[in-house]
Amino acid sequence: MKKPGGRKKQVQARGKTPRSQSLFFTVFALLVQLIGFFTPHRHAENRRVPGPYFLLRPRLSRSLFSFSTAPLRHPGQAAWENRRMLDKYFAKVAETLDYIKTTQMDNILKAGALVAETIRNDGIIRPFGTGHSHLIATEMYQRAGGFGPVMPLLEGNLMMHEGGRKSGALERLPGYAAVLLGLHDAQSKDLLVVISQSGRNAAPVEMAEECKKRGMKTVAITSLAHSQSVSSRTPSGKRLFEVADVVIDNGTPVGDTTVHFEQTGAGLAPLSTITGCFIWHAMAVRAAELLSADGVKPPVFMSGNAPGGDLNNVELYMKYKNRVLF
Repeated sequence: MKKPGGRKKQVQARGKTPRSQSLFFTVFALLVQLIGFFTPHRHAENRRVPGPYFLLRPRLSRSLFSFSTAPLRHPGQAAWENRRMLDKYFAKVAETLDYIKTTQMDNILKAGALVAETIRNDGIIRPFGTGHSHLIATEMYQRAGGFGPVMPLLEGNLMMHEGGRKSGALERLPGYAAVLLGLHDAQSKDLLVVISQSGRNAAPVEMAEECKKRGMKTVAITSLAHSQSVSSRTPSGKRLFEVADVVIDNGTPVGDTTVHFEQTGAGLAPLSTITGCFIWHAMAVRAAELLSADGVKPPVFMSGNAPGGDLNNVELYMKYKNRVLF
């Protein structure tokens, strides 16, 4: 004859959990999961990451479904952690553009006035740059939203598509700029805009010197931090900021880069192309503002893929075809 309660004692003796206790722990685990689901969390960089931070993971047991309370990494957590350098780059770009706005405005206004004066006098704006600086020179040329009377002083040997080593060597060669300028119909009513990150090599410095000999005004876009920290490589011993009529500091550091990894031993994410284009378009906006105030229609290209663009651009082609290669 079985004793009362004997079955219960046998189950406990074998180490099995009574059904009521199993149900209690299951409900408790669910509550923990729900709390984690709706609670924002912070990862290693102290950024708020929205729930769910705990994910319900069903696991079949011998009796009931139970749920693991082990925390899982939020799907966005790794992405946030890997964005530290990217955020640093974004912040540096914004910081540098703000620096230009707050410290270089007077020089941008002066340069914009020179651009407007050149256009009024039927002159040509002649940008010049070597290496990657020529990208800014071409940004000014035949560009939707850019001026028509722009003819860059382009030389294949000084550009990147024929080899960076060649360009780097020839931009240091004294006398090269004078020969190049002699191949162009540069006049005293024209304006030189020369772009150089370091402002130390012969080609950009001598281009400014040669243009001034012809009576042209000169604007330099350069890094003062970089240029002032190095010596000149020109026979005159001058750097670009010591030659040009108007100097606009692009705000970039020595070497131009903004993000550094120990593993590379070198920096990444240069700024001078971004800041150079920003400065030029700021000059153009100011010039257009001055021309409009005087009742002069700014000679601006439209996109050929926009309505009315082709008709607008043909007028500019016809007006400047004798001095600009279209």
